Amino acid sequence: MSRAENIAFERTTDDGLTDKERAVLTLADDGIDRADIAERTGLKPHRVANITRLYADSGRDAWKESAAIGSAMLGEAINRVLARRQRQTGAAR
Repeated sequence: MSRAENIAFERTTDDGLTDKERAVLTLADDGIDRADIAERTGLKPHRVANITRLYADSGRDAWKESAAIGSAMLGEAINRVLARRQRQTGAAR
């Protein structure tokens, strides 16, 4: 899912962001990569990364949490299957 497919929302001027922060987030919402955002805004790449990390994920990417939970559950299931196979192989000897 790309950011463009996420739920759109408007940032207003009373959102507490600076003009630069707002510009970075608007460009990020448009799918521009961090290096290009840094070049366009005159900010250093690490500052752009900090802004996007702090503000860009406003709960619109809920699938990330679900994916992390699913990955953890899959890892646990694989470990259980491997442990069961080890016990079965050990008992067959």
